[in-house]
Amino acid sequence: MYKSENELRKAIEQVFADCGWFTQKIESSGINTGIPDLFINKNGLSVWLELKLEKCKGPSQGTSIKVNWRPGQQDWHKLYFLSNPIVPVLTVIQYLDCIIIVKGTKLYKGRTVTAKEYDR
Repeated sequence: MYKSENELRKAIEQVFADCGWFTQKIESSGINTGIPDLFINKNGLSVWLELKLEKCKGPSQGTSIKVNWRPGQQDWHKLYFLSNPIVPVLTVIQYLDCIIIVKGTKLYKGRTVTAKEYDR
């Protein structure tokens, strides 16, 4: 388990870099709110990653989750997806016992993602 989102980002960057991917940490602090934390690319395949760290156990099978997106993040993810559906925007949530991935293809009402809408 990582102690901070920054540690999680560094670990993900290292894994992808070791496999030959280009990784770029994004720092937008206040400008263009909603931009994901990390951009990765290899051989024309690109992915945006929004990283979240939860210091609790993950949900039980079949349980909905509430994602701690900051204001503007879901909007950015959806608008980007609508403008470029080929390049995914994924939210990666690290729990104590699992990792969950949510596709940024829509706005999740109340920030709630059903079990059918995420990958474990």
